[in-house]
Amino acid sequence: MLLTPTLRPAPKSSVHFRYDKATRTFTTEASNLGPGTLFDRVWRDAADMGLTIISERTGNEMVFVIDRTVVDREGDTLQWVLRPAAADELLTLIIFND
Repeated sequence: MLLTPTLRPAPKSSVHFRYDKATRTFTTEASNLGPGTLFDRVWRDAADMGLTIISERTGNEMVFVIDRTVVDREGDTLQWVLRPAAADELLTLIIFND
């Protein structure tokens, strides 16, 4: 069963992200997203965390879910890799922990 996001987790404007059309990847540094919650729950009945990108140009919204967290040898987070909650979208979002 495909779950549809029922929440609008941690909305962020698209102006905070760079988009590489060739790789279909959004990137940013965590500090670019400002103070507040970086991630929030995506579904009411699950613990999955993510965020929502709101297009500055169109106002369209896309929910991304954390796919994996990349850590160094000491266990410090280097980056979060997110995928769209809608499984039919082939995009990647990488947030670097600066």
